[in-house]
Amino acid sequence: MKIMTFNLKNDTVLTFKKYRSNVRSVHIFDLLKEHDLDIIGFQECNDEMFDKLVKFLPQYTLIGQSRSKKNNGAFSEYTCIAYKTSLFTNNFSSTFWLSKTPNVIGSRNITSVFPRICTMINLTNIENNQHFCIFNTHLDHLLPYNRHKEIDVILDKIKTVLTSDTKIILMGDMNTTIKSKVGTKILDFTFKGIQFKNAYQSNEVFNTLHFFNGKVKESKFPIDYIFVSSNIKIIDCNIITTDFDGLYPSDHFPVIANII
Repeated sequence: MKIMTFNLKNDTVLTFKKYRSNVRSVHIFDLLKEHDLDIIGFQECNDEMFDKLVKFLPQYTLIGQSRSKKNNGAFSEYTCIAYKTSLFTNNFSSTFWLSKTPNVIGSRNITSVFPRICTMINLTNIENNQHFCIFNTHLDHLLPYNRHKEIDVILDKIKTVLTSDTKIILMGDMNTTIKSKVGTKILDFTFKGIQFKNAYQSNEVFNTLHFFNGKVKESKFPIDYIFVSSNIKIIDCNIITTDFDGLYPSDHFPVIANII
């Protein structure tokens, strides 16, 4: 099974015209079609891009909810998940807020600029009846304290769905590296005999955030990650650096993992 995490880069008032999502969208779709993915976790997906994904990826089902009560500009972001409709059955799905009140739409930690969310979906593989529960998130970009609180909400949610035969995938833009407290919390997580593994299995990792310049800095760690539960086998995991005539689909390199 081939899965991807991909921060699409939402537009802001400061975004240069050539980097705006309506310019880059054709390259985003070309990249997605090239890799023929089974499951994709998107971050920084705005309303316009969400509608485009639904239209231009008809073989996928797209699920997720905006982080804000009002769909406007920077506040309207999704951590949506796309899955191949022909391969999976959706058992249940939801979006929850990374706050003290996860079920309250638009809620946030008092020190967070924006509401932060996680989208989760429980899927059954139609071919082999395996159960997967996927969590896709985008943690706070400013304060480590916020990220610590946010990942605690996600790990607590994972405990509510974890069974011995459920395979868990946790992915997204963590806005921090594997050596941070967030990375440590994920890798130290243990519940019902299940732990997480980092899908990056080699030393060939580098920055995933590149600010549209495409520079690979081997001395830097990624901030975009795919973690899988210990009952999943990782075949490989790669950071994708594809560009289209010098223009990158996003300011983040997407990450693809092949798993069993």
